[in-house]
Amino acid sequence: MSPAVDPAAQPALDAYEAFWRAAKDAERDPAAFSKDEESAKAFTSVAFDPIRIQYIDYIAGLANEKTAFRGTPGRPRVKVQSVDLAAQPYPLIVLTDCMTPAPTWRKYVVKTGELVPDANGSVSPPYKLTVEVIKVDGRWGPSKVTADKSRTCTAA
Repeated sequence: MSPAVDPAAQPALDAYEAFWRAAKDAERDPAAFSKDEESAKAFTSVAFDPIRIQYIDYIAGLANEKTAFRGTPGRPRVKVQSVDLAAQPYPLIVLTDCMTPAPTWRKYVVKTGELVPDANGSVSPPYKLTVEVIKVDGRWGPSKVTADKSRTCTAA
């Protein structure tokens, strides 16, 4: 049974999950994403800067490298860290995410199918993500995502 979620935080959770789905779809086919202006607009509907433009740039980098991802990505395991609906300049909900491990979610060279070696260093993912979700003009969306790459996270 899932723990109860503050109803005020549910729209932020939904917005983060929409961003996550859009991100994974773009990682599966970055070349198509980068060629289609409507794809980039998809991130505009689910996220705010700076994470929106950082992710668009990341996907463009994958397309330029002619790489993509395949397999099954980790699934979000999100918890509400804090809710501040009076925050200025925007209401703010902070989430943490410790995705499920994703051993089959791998980067590969599109032309050859060759896997790209992991560049994770000495600490294996998943990493704890701290996600700032803000509300602008009546719409929630992630604006900042920070990964703690100093250790592998585990679900609590």
